[in-house]
Amino acid sequence: MTTTTTINVCRRQRKRQRKRKRKRKRKRKRKRKRKRKRKRKRKRKRKRKRKRK
Repeated sequence: MTTTTTINVCRRQRKRQRKRKRKRKRKRKRKRKRKRKRKRKRKRKRKRKRKRK
């Protein structure tokens, strides 16, 4: 004869299995990332002054 504890354990396991079956994958809503426009830094060309000799 099985003890009550073992019965309970079995029951628990069964319950768990049932729950597992019911588990559905949730579709995740994807947040749209806003693309940030990068400002380009313009490099200034330095004009070299020529020294007159």
